[in-house]
Amino acid sequence: DDHPRANILFDPSHFVLQQLDYLAFIDRYHPRIKAFHVKDAEFRPDARTGVYGGYQGWQDRAGRFRSLGDGQVDF
Repeated sequence: DDHPRANILFDPSHFVLQQLDYLAFIDRYHPRIKAFHVKDAEFRPDARTGVYGGYQGWQDRAGRFRSLGDGQVDF
């Protein structure tokens, strides 16, 4: 249902880590987005680690949160 109290806190960093299109999500759900979390992330897979490489150390993971402007979210 389209309940008026069910809204979205948009966080593009999670879209980068899940390899989803955060801009297309805005296009589709912009009426529901009521808050925005400003956080950056990067996803850099290689031959040894990808989406499910979370058991590695923070520096060795393919996907990780970054300081604003140091990741792949185009702010």
